[in-house]
Amino acid sequence: MGRGGSGEITGYAGRVKSFELGGQTFKNMPTSFPDESLGVERSDGRNGNLGNGVLRRFKVIYDYSRKQMIVEPNKFAGEPFGTAIPNNVAANTVQVSPAMLQEYVGKYGNKEISVRDGGLYYQRIGGRGVALRATSKNKFALNTDAQITFVRDGKGVVSEMLIEWVDRDKEQLKREVLADNQPAGQPQNEQALSSAEREVRKLEREWLNAYEKHDAEAMNRIIADDFKLTFSNGSVQTKVDILAQLQSGKDSGRPSPKFSTEDVQSRVEGETVILTGRVNQTMERGGQTRTMQMRYTDTYAKRQGRWQVIASQLTRVQSQ
Repeated sequence: MGRGGSGEITGYAGRVKSFELGGQTFKNMPTSFPDESLGVERSDGRNGNLGNGVLRRFKVIYDYSRKQMIVEPNKFAGEPFGTAIPNNVAANTVQVSPAMLQEYVGKYGNKEISVRDGGLYYQRIGGRGVALRATSKNKFALNTDAQITFVRDGKGVVSEMLIEWVDRDKEQLKREVLADNQPAGQPQNEQALSSAEREVRKLEREWLNAYEKHDAEAMNRIIADDFKLTFSNGSVQTKVDILAQLQSGKDSGRPSPKFSTEDVQSRVEGETVILTGRVNQTMERGGQTRTMQMRYTDTYAKRQGRWQVIASQLTRVQSQ
């Protein structure tokens, strides 16, 4: 159903046939019913949520002195709630060329669109991901939960993403515009990079591969003996800690997370190269895909003729 401060929220979604608020009567209003095990049910009888899909249709005034909430209908009051995807759309599938799929890639608010396994992939940052199915040019189905339409500007460039949810209000999200009109995931011109930057970026990918493959030999080569990884909560991992973690994961047989980076920037300072960007950690578990995104700063130094990472700092990006 979503994600809260304590993690994933499970339960059921339904509709209330009729609901009256502020002199307005709403039909087939989306409602959610979180699992009782999550501690949502209360002694006052509340066991479901209506959410902002209702409140966005009102001007809301809080009168603390009288302990009242005053609601006045606004211009959204008459808008219908989301409806089911038409059968002819839900059953339709079209082929979209790989080149066109790349036109949709990017960030839209707290949502991200990427290409995986030859298809388009939708992800709420910090949440689950799911493959999209093309139903026509610029339109995709998100399972049976929503229809996504990519809106183009006057030059034919994708500028917005419209999500028409079945059980909640639609979302209209602007596509992030990167500096110098650079495509998402390519923040720096490869041709402008120095040989040191190219070497270090290649080594960075090898470092992530070592995590994915539990490759202790590669990890031992890439990270320096005095390496320290500092997390946003202040905890620190050393080289010894990481090598032990790799061995533990290998012995347990647990599936390895996959890593990808984006918005990578680099700068050279003498015999040091500093990389900054975002790293996505994706884990498949129980048939579900979970992704955590972090900002990172990695420092590489050239020692005895070869590059090694000597320090790293990670800060988790909280989903909105």
